[in-house]
Amino acid sequence: MPPEERFLDFEDQVSHHGMPDSSRYEVVYDCQIETDDLETIYTKFEREFPQRSTGHPISISDVIELYDRQGSEFYYVDHYGFQKIGSSRDSPWIPREPTT
Repeated sequence: MPPEERFLDFEDQVSHHGMPDSSRYEVVYDCQIETDDLETIYTKFEREFPQRSTGHPISISDVIELYDRQGSEFYYVDHYGFQKIGSSRDSPWIPREPTT
């Protein structure tokens, strides 16, 4: 992701750069977790940085994917709360796999 698009709240992202573009994101951590509550996930990964992750603690402008057998939903981490930005059921929003 270009530096000028990092750490922007959703409104600034959309007004200055358009909707978040999945091609500018990559998967940095994937795991099963005991909840699908976005606030709980945010709190957990803001404080508990996963050892095997190549990223950083979760913060504004990151994207959280919730998925199950029925598909995926993607949420932009906003300044306060979360904005749904896509779903595999309506319009795919697929980040790229990490490069090695």
